Amino acid sequence: MGNILRDLILFSALSFLPYFAHGEEANQRVSLARGTLVIPSYPARSIAKDVYCDLVKEEWGWSTCENIDAMIYTATNGIDTVIVNKPTNDGYVEFDDWESSDKDEAINEIEAALRASVEAQSKATGDQISLEGWHTYPSLDQDAQLMIYATKLLWDGESIVNITATKFDRYGYVEFSFVPDDPNLSESSVYSLVSDTLKNYESEQTTSYASFTTGDKVAAAGALGVLATLVGVKYGKGFLAAAFAVILVFLKKAWIVVLLPFYWIGKKLFSRKTDE
Repeated sequence: MGNILRDLILFSALSFLPYFAHGEEANQRVSLARGTLVIPSYPARSIAKDVYCDLVKEEWGWSTCENIDAMIYTATNGIDTVIVNKPTNDGYVEFDDWESSDKDEAINEIEAALRASVEAQSKATGDQISLEGWHTYPSLDQDAQLMIYATKLLWDGESIVNITATKFDRYGYVEFSFVPDDPNLSESSVYSLVSDTLKNYESEQTTSYASFTTGDKVAAAGALGVLATLVGVKYGKGFLAAAFAVILVFLKKAWIVVLLPFYWIGKKLFSRKTDE
């Protein structure tokens, strides 16, 4: 018991030491599958895979964590958590369909299908979940090859805002999911938070959107198709086909730093009891 108490005191002290430290620290470079994201050392931190796997499966109810490339706590001020998904390899995404005259109609149909999927998740989980609509209407910055949107949900009376930013590259795209600290943030704040984070993201030189060459694989779906896929809706040949028969998952605040010491000690206790 003495050793366990010593471990608890030591680890708790180490965990909270950054909150009492002063002075400048070097930035952290988070290596990703097709790029690098630079984040400040304080208070941001990249979360170890075994920790975020347990979090998303035990606390958020996910079945797997294998699609996650990285999870980052407070990548910038105003952001609780950023999840970076592993990049897709569907091919170079063209933006022609974003210029079509029926773009807004298609986005409205995507929203309607998303609303139906949220209702299905609510019934399946027993939680009262409803989609309030787009918090931030989908936009595409073709020069930056960046799509941004945010949805707003009401979950058991709690307002939940999920922000999604998609960075397109030569072979497909990388999806970034943001959980903001404040669910009441403005639409302009969404763009600022995404910009503050992704200005420090760089695709590998040979995988950037600009490095596309003739002969590379081109994705079957354009930017509207990607938007539909991201929200869990099937889209093809210029119209919505159907909602996927899947249960969508939305993100809540992780409170990772607070949970880390107790998670670690719990692991120690459990392993010792098993050995005994």
